[in-house]
Amino acid sequence: MAGYLVVLVAFPAQLSLWPVPDPQPYGAEISLATDSTTMATPLDKLRTNRLQGKATAEAMTASPLFGVFPNGVTAMLALAWAAGGLLLLVTGTIHWRIPLAVLLGLGLFSGLAGWLNPVGHAGALFHLFSGGTMAAAFFIATDPVSAATTPRGQIIYGLGIGLLIYLIRAWGGYPDGVAFAVLLMNICAPLIDYFTVPRAYGE
Repeated sequence: MAGYLVVLVAFPAQLSLWPVPDPQPYGAEISLATDSTTMATPLDKLRTNRLQGKATAEAMTASPLFGVFPNGVTAMLALAWAAGGLLLLVTGTIHWRIPLAVLLGLGLFSGLAGWLNPVGHAGALFHLFSGGTMAAAFFIATDPVSAATTPRGQIIYGLGIGLLIYLIRAWGGYPDGVAFAVLLMNICAPLIDYFTVPRAYGE
């Protein structure tokens, strides 16, 4: 993830372009057929339209393409991540505190902002089912080496990730702040553990 951020920060323009395939290099006689088209994610499209004044957050989330459950594609991907995360919970591979805290942190702050200003900010469901939210909550933030380890620390750690994801999405320079949020809280994890050590039995 650190490598991904280095590439993202070093080459932001190249990572935000979606060029149309050009058949010319293959010769005019060759027909280039495509079976899919790459485009901006709902979070990126929302941010771009807001900055350019083309559409409000309310209009974006109401559209069938970029809404809370856009044609099943984005929602199905998020639900697939969540299903895999639930499997990790059932098998005892991860603990429930970090995923729940991440989702609560992001859902609480995005829901509050969307309720106070629905024109400028998307609601909680849009943020929870967009971008890398579910992947971060269940698979990235729960990494046992870099995450907080104490019970209270895991809750603080997860809430911090959720809050940072929303702050970066709403006011940062990138549409999805998952990688930045997790790495920043990874840095804070040792300090969080230091101040949230459980009291020894009988102390």
